[in-house]
Amino acid sequence: PPTLVTTANGVPSPLSISICAHEQVQLNVVPDPPGTYLYNWWPDPQLNDGSLPDPIATPTQSGYFYVSVSTLNGCAVAVDSVYIQVIGGDVLVYAAETQQDGLCLGDSSQLTLTVHQIIAQDTLDGSLGSMWSNVQSGVVSNACGSVYGDALYFDGPNPRQATTNALDVSAGGTISFAIHIGAGAPPCDDADPGEDVVLEYSTNGGGTWTNIATYWEYLYPNFTTINVAIPPAAQTPNTLFRWRQLNSSGPGNDNWALDNVAIGVADPTGLDFTWTPAATLSDATVQNPMAYPTTTGWYYVTSVDNQTQCTYQDSVYIAVDAPRTRRSAMWRAFSWRPRPVRVRTIHGFGPQEHPSARTSSKTPSPRRRRPPLTTSP
Repeated sequence: PPTLVTTANGVPSPLSISICAHEQVQLNVVPDPPGTYLYNWWPDPQLNDGSLPDPIATPTQSGYFYVSVSTLNGCAVAVDSVYIQVIGGDVLVYAAETQQDGLCLGDSSQLTLTVHQIIAQDTLDGSLGSMWSNVQSGVVSNACGSVYGDALYFDGPNPRQATTNALDVSAGGTISFAIHIGAGAPPCDDADPGEDVVLEYSTNGGGTWTNIATYWEYLYPNFTTINVAIPPAAQTPNTLFRWRQLNSSGPGNDNWALDNVAIGVADPTGLDFTWTPAATLSDATVQNPMAYPTTTGWYYVTSVDNQTQCTYQDSVYIAVDAPRTRRSAMWRAFSWRPRPVRVRTIHGFGPQEHPSARTSSKTPSPRRRRPPLTTSP
């Protein structure tokens, strides 16, 4: 089997790195000898693509990421791992965007940095956290698997649901969670059609509920991390969120589980901002500066959370092209030149267009000829 060099943010295993929760980590594995291999990283829910040699991980708690590298025929397989220590952090979303990713020289673009800070979260290990107001037919267990440690496992009678406390999400934000709906045998029994899970919200204390999304029973045979924008209608100072299974056959059947639940709201409080290169920005120390790029390249932004001392980074790419000559519609109208049409007269038949000037798509009929003169005997 190949020899593996496995790294996290460039640090080779068995050394480990320390990061803040939800911070992105660049994983990489390099096999020796070089060649064509199949790659498989896990746990999958916190990876952008586990089949790559260099996926991006977004860990929520300390643990190992594993990788297997095999030859195409599967005859040689090597396995390695890297440990990542998560030391805290309360920023759920840190994402830079540009209004325009392609500009002409002399144009500008608005840069935007979205920051959502966590107001409620539960890794669901050992016992329920404080973010829940009501959980029915769910227990903390790894009977149906988990991302790490335990998960919130549903196996009781109907209703099966978990409801948060009332939360102030008036500024908007993001709901993040991992979900797994059973696809095998008990204790993780295959859910049947109609036994899907829904995410809902209520703005009147649970009197009425509105659906945000439906998670179909056949789409989540493994834990999958989902990030959902809080809908505008749900953005109030006292909003409840609820995960609920629409139906089940009761204990021992149609199981599902939640893990790593977090809710963040738009809030940059406590973070500073440093954008580079500063020379082509309106202000390199604000959250959303204007960019006036003179060459194609990247803008980078870095923030330090003054409370946790966690550092967050992101970047955007803008392509800059030379300015184009713009011509007015009037210029284009008067610059048009019609194609000349030659006219000739065919004896006995009047003016005719030259064949090259015809606009009809029909095949022209054969030219008629004057019948020959005859003489009577």
